[in-house]
Amino acid sequence: MLKQYVFNHQDLTDCTLIKESKSKKILVCPIDPNNANRTFLIKIYLYPGLWQKVKYLFRKSKGDKEFKLAQDISKKGIPTIVPQKVEDKRKLGILKESLVITEQLPDCLDLEELLLKKRVQDRGLKSKVIVEYAKLARLIHDQGIYQDDFDPNNILYQKRQDGTFQLYFVDFERTKLLKKISSRKRVHSLAKLNRMGRRLKDVDQMRFLKVYLGSQTTKNELREWIKEIRREEKEVFLRDQRRAERECTSLKNSRIGFINYDPYQGYYRKRYKSKQCYSKHDIIRLIQALEKSFPPELLSQYSPGHLFDLNVDMDNQEEVFQVLFFQYSGSRKRWQRMIKKTPLLSAWNKDHAYLKNRSADYLPVAAVEKRLSKHGYHGFLIHKS
Repeated sequence: MLKQYVFNHQDLTDCTLIKESKSKKILVCPIDPNNANRTFLIKIYLYPGLWQKVKYLFRKSKGDKEFKLAQDISKKGIPTIVPQKVEDKRKLGILKESLVITEQLPDCLDLEELLLKKRVQDRGLKSKVIVEYAKLARLIHDQGIYQDDFDPNNILYQKRQDGTFQLYFVDFERTKLLKKISSRKRVHSLAKLNRMGRRLKDVDQMRFLKVYLGSQTTKNELREWIKEIRREEKEVFLRDQRRAERECTSLKNSRIGFINYDPYQGYYRKRYKSKQCYSKHDIIRLIQALEKSFPPELLSQYSPGHLFDLNVDMDNQEEVFQVLFFQYSGSRKRWQRMIKKTPLLSAWNKDHAYLKNRSADYLPVAAVEKRLSKHGYHGFLIHKS
């Protein structure tokens, strides 16, 4: 029944799309006909491209691997959520889709949402969560479980009715079971785990590390660990920023779209964590509002770097966007356009780098430029608070 529901795409109208990429979709669906309060997380793995189709003729699907990993990790004593069902969809033996169906636990948040966005006011609760978080991280590593993208988003916090809580390790993509995890790999994992450390106080970070390393750790050893984690953390952030800058003008990225609305063209962000979604039609509305509110004779009074607000009617609801104005010209800028390094696109790249390391408090929505002459352009970097 679950398989029929998910693969019958007309039934997916009741589902909420949480994440979508070239290789994966994640939905939340109320698929229990006897209990509308039960919801299920449905992860659909896709296999685009010839190589993916050929490769999975001779190996288990991504869904099967995740199910087996969840079972093995659970047997090692790690609190996790084992999927209820895994199914593959094949056509003439070629793997098209595979899905993993997991029931959502009530009253759950991931740790990033809890510790960073909820801003826990109860210091006692926050300290307990961080202590248990460190114990779980240590247990995961001691059991030889290595996740290349160890992240607070992959740890769930569930509040119980008696006032206690439970942490769960979830999402096993890029996870391996090893005999032993080296100190080097531990440092790398903790550096990724401490992405949230940029917003946690030093005392909370120190509490986590002391519990993770154990009471027998000397002060000198603790300093060495901190030094190595900080160094690795910088490398992780730089790598993430470089990747974000590359992807924000890559049409292979499912979150980025290209708009060509003569004489305007540029890039826009389709989705950010499923909370802000924009279509090509939305960007055209933005451009039309820009033309109406700021005609060329008005823009000629502004210098590059001017910031102004733009009110746009989006589906019968007025939204306010912030627009940063650019102006550039000259034949020497042609090579910059070829390598996507015009002043506008350089600023667009930087905004996505800031967004990646969570230091931005706004969402880059679009970067569009208007051609004025053979070598002259107006550029508009559009943000949403």
